[in-house]
Amino acid sequence: MKNKLKVRNLSLDLVKVIAMFMVLALHINLNNNLPKSLALTLNYSFACIAIPLFFMVSGYILANKKLNMNYSKRKIGGILRFVIITTTIYVIGSFLYDIIVIGHLNLDCYNKFGTYTQWFIQKGGMWQYWYFASMIIIYLISPILDKLIHSDKLLLFLSIAVGISFIFFILNCYSHFEEHHIKQTYRLWYWIMYFLLGGYIHQHKELFHKINWKIAFLACLLYSLFQYIGPKDMGDEYYYGSILCMLYAICVFSACINTKINPNNTVIPKLSSLFLPVYAMHPILYSTLELFRPEFNINGNFVYFITLFVSVMLIILICDIIIKLPYVDRIFKI
Repeated sequence: MKNKLKVRNLSLDLVKVIAMFMVLALHINLNNNLPKSLALTLNYSFACIAIPLFFMVSGYILANKKLNMNYSKRKIGGILRFVIITTTIYVIGSFLYDIIVIGHLNLDCYNKFGTYTQWFIQKGGMWQYWYFASMIIIYLISPILDKLIHSDKLLLFLSIAVGISFIFFILNCYSHFEEHHIKQTYRLWYWIMYFLLGGYIHQHKELFHKINWKIAFLACLLYSLFQYIGPKDMGDEYYYGSILCMLYAICVFSACINTKINPNNTVIPKLSSLFLPVYAMHPILYSTLELFRPEFNINGNFVYFITLFVSVMLIILICDIIIKLPYVDRIFKI
């Protein structure tokens, strides 16, 4: 029984590692300075399920726990502690950058100190923390989600969430509804749906045990084709409610869960432990790396993939070095 639990945990670590790489792939073009290419389009299609996978992991894990408000308070407190500490480091760093690099202090303190609150609406220097804002909301309603996951009517509730998400996908196709009216933090229909989906897979593993990496790869190709021929002016995050995106996420998640991993494997847990520092620091590190290639013209699909690979490896290496500094590992814990 002990080995099975360890294998299961390693499988979830594998999901986190894949999602982490997908996040890095999605944000390779943060400053929109890369020319459009087939490689860039396929990259976005491949990596679009990063955030859905994270919410599915949360649903899968929490389906095996009894949730209450005390648990939620501890998790929310951990998130806020992490956000406040890392945001403070960012604000101090931005002041030092003004003094050392620019040569004078930028007195526009609103943009700096506003970072403490702007992450809730995916803005400011730590805009990527919108995900943690969404998780805070999920934890606030986790006692309700716990009842849904352990209910005999879980499939009904999941179907309702899928239906609502699909309606918003249709609205996005015709009117860019979410882009104009709803910040990503508050698109709770998606996060609840993928959370419940992770819980459903946990409760009904037998329905997904035949899904392997061949099926996941076919789902990836099918979804990539769908997004390639879909609306050209719609971002990847607006596809979360499409049935094919859900299918793609289910296949990758299930393939990870069904993968037999050596209990002595140390690479996957190591990479999984880097998720938090990588997620927190990757926008800053990407911007820093771009300073070393301002005149580098990334044309051609092959050169693009080489650039992506090198950038991702450097970011992971830098985060691994940083996390080993004294006391730093205590910061990156929630």
